[in-house]
Amino acid sequence: MLEYFSPNILSDLSKAYENKTGVTFLGPKATVRAYFKAPASISKVALLPTYNDLTTNITKFSLFYLNWDGTPYLDPNTGQVLTFTTADNDTSLTIQHDIIPNLKGLNLTILEPSVGKPTYFRLKVLGCYKGGKSSYFH
Repeated sequence: MLEYFSPNILSDLSKAYENKTGVTFLGPKATVRAYFKAPASISKVALLPTYNDLTTNITKFSLFYLNWDGTPYLDPNTGQVLTFTTADNDTSLTIQHDIIPNLKGLNLTILEPSVGKPTYFRLKVLGCYKGGKSSYFH
């Protein structure tokens, strides 16, 4: 990713990727912004529940995407910002949908930790860069 940050954390998000220890936020709700290096097509976003016996306490999140021009991605049917939210009791912490092309990034909001501050946040995004093969973004 080109840029990956949160105003709700004291350190950077360098440990908030797949197969890393994760990060802890300052308060119960947090927002993460991720911007891709090039236009991307995305079909899946997940928070990894467990890594090396470190289990997140995040139970629900939502996100919306940004078009390459920086505007929110709109639902082609309604014209409203298309927001995805994990289902209640979804232990996979995964949002999967038809591929959405030409994205600049995403805004992810942690809606519910089971207790206290969100801990062990680790993000995984499945998609591809324009003209590329499917891959996980790091």
